[in-house]
Amino acid sequence: MLELALEAAIFFNLTTDAARRLAREMARQINAAWRDIIHDHGVTGADMRSLEPTFEHEEMNGALALSLMQSDENGAASRAARSDWTR
Repeated sequence: MLELALEAAIFFNLTTDAARRLAREMARQINAAWRDIIHDHGVTGADMRSLEPTFEHEEMNGALALSLMQSDENGAASRAARSDWTR
């Protein structure tokens, strides 16, 4: 899912780097706040633990680990596709 979202960035007029930056920042914010927000709504204990897989999973870890350096090979392809798309 994360890779599909990043590939779709060109349709939203985003560079690959910008899409990675946004995904990483959203993941950081969600990761930092979800427990407090859920707790503020009265969820605790076993119910809180049952919700963990919703917020703590492989896609989240992937978004948290995104690096702008990884975009080199995809960045060129995205710029080329974007150029074709905007003509």
